[in-house]
Amino acid sequence: MQKNKSVILLLYVCCANFINAQPLDSIQKINPVIITASRLQNFSSGTKLLVFDSTVLSRYSSGNLADLLGAESHLFIKSYGLGSLATSSFRGGGASHTALLWNGFNLNNPMYGQFDLSLIPNYFADKVVVQYGGTAALWGSGAVGGAIHLNNEANFNKGLSLACGSSFGSFGTLVQNLQAQVSTKSWVTSLKVFNTTAENNFPYYNTMLPGSPKQIQKNNSLQEYGVLSENYFKINNRQKINLFFWYQ
Repeated sequence: MQKNKSVILLLYVCCANFINAQPLDSIQKINPVIITASRLQNFSSGTKLLVFDSTVLSRYSSGNLADLLGAESHLFIKSYGLGSLATSSFRGGGASHTALLWNGFNLNNPMYGQFDLSLIPNYFADKVVVQYGGTAALWGSGAVGGAIHLNNEANFNKGLSLACGSSFGSFGTLVQNLQAQVSTKSWVTSLKVFNTTAENNFPYYNTMLPGSPKQIQKNNSLQEYGVLSENYFKINNRQKINLFFWYQ
């Protein structure tokens, strides 16, 4: 009897060499993720942030910032039509109470404290963040309503990439954009170009004339184009130099 127990125990020990918790080929290794953000946001705990990433921006790549905020946020956008002034209202505050920042630089006009949102093509931004509340005053004493952040991000070691797009609309509307990027381990160069044209000769009823006749809007055409050059140079893992050129 004692001999049989020894044989069974020996068999258990031999079989234990073939028992594994899980096969090795099912183990998946996930690359680390590095998240960077402005240090000023650390002083804005509890602030509501609405983030539009590249997935959302791709749906509005042919539009401007006013189109994006009017459709995807709770902001009130006052627009006077295609090619005309578009301003925002944050929680009852006027356009002069909203800071528009591009990579940390305030774009508001220093004379009247506003910026035309229709002049900003969504194609030029990699991420758009809407910051609600008075904590946005960290970006300027007048930004008591909120702030809109336009950020460009560098993706190193991605190789060569090309992207283009085009959209057509009523009344001769045509939007075209093109992007070329070269990305290595130590530097990134990106060039973005866009062009927008529209005849904008829509029909309307002129109620200022007797009988409200139907007329065609004249002298209302639009042409807009611009180029954005982004250059990033990595010094080490904690420092880099950014150089931007925006002409519109």
